[in-house]
Amino acid sequence: SYKDERTILIAKNRLFRTNRTNDNIAGISAIPDALLISLDNNNKLQLSLVEYECYGEGKTRSTDKSRYLNSHIIPQLMQFASSFSIITDSSLREATIKDWIAKIIDYTSENKQLSDKIDTWVKAIQPSISTRAIISFFEKRLREAFESNIHVFLIIDELSYDQKETIKNIITSFKVENGNSVVFDASVVKLVQKISFVNQDYEYALTAQ
Repeated sequence: SYKDERTILIAKNRLFRTNRTNDNIAGISAIPDALLISLDNNNKLQLSLVEYECYGEGKTRSTDKSRYLNSHIIPQLMQFASSFSIITDSSLREATIKDWIAKIIDYTSENKQLSDKIDTWVKAIQPSISTRAIISFFEKRLREAFESNIHVFLIIDELSYDQKETIKNIITSFKVENGNSVVFDASVVKLVQKISFVNQDYEYALTAQ
């Protein structure tokens, strides 16, 4: 679903803050674990706020998992979705968007591989564009994505269909600037012992469901 040549993953923790006020909820982080920028099949930018969660060996009972899901995971995902929703004060939302765009531009400009990838994306959208205009064009497309194509992406080691649908209903209740809903994506990953006759160096692998 996310091909390397059409994605940029910024996994630099603490770079992107969603809550610019001092009214943080205790125990709820306002910072996603990563930001995934992707170019979809229609050559539109999609922005996914990625959250990694793991019940692991610390939460084995269903009640423990349910409590953690309801008290920590869901409120955190709601925090992410609300930051770019029209329910948030427009001046705060605008400040967050400007800050994130500036950080994206700075981060990608420092890496030639990422800069080249952005050049390729922009030229695919606007073949006749001049080199000097690429950054401003990319900034404009980023803003459009913040106003129309925000996703909240949960990566976790256990998630039932009913839980996924519940979270989806909550997240899609948040609307962005152009009236679209924030989209909820989820992927279940598990660490498994790998049996391989090709490469004996790897003992474990991640499976994605």
